[in-house]
Amino acid sequence: MLVKVLITRRIKPGSEMDVLLTLNSLRARAMDQPGYISGETLVGHDDPRKLVVVSTWENLEQWQRWKDDPSRAQAEAGLEGHLLEPATYEVFTPGARPRK
Repeated sequence: MLVKVLITRRIKPGSEMDVLLTLNSLRARAMDQPGYISGETLVGHDDPRKLVVVSTWENLEQWQRWKDDPSRAQAEAGLEGHLLEPATYEVFTPGARPRK
């Protein structure tokens, strides 16, 4: 089942360029992962230090595989020093119908 993953990060002042470069690199690598469909990075209109990455995956298992990939984990660890608080992860399934 298709999933959308939202990763929210609040970054420290002055870290914008480093964080955006790392996120662009992660997206480029994600594009080569099985099940990756699309992704985008959103910058908060009222809070430009709030970044939300939205990615779409064919299923939860493929997202989990990428989330647990050692190279991704290493890049994510490199971001930690640029964040005001830990990143939050949310997974959604499209549609407004009840799940069985």
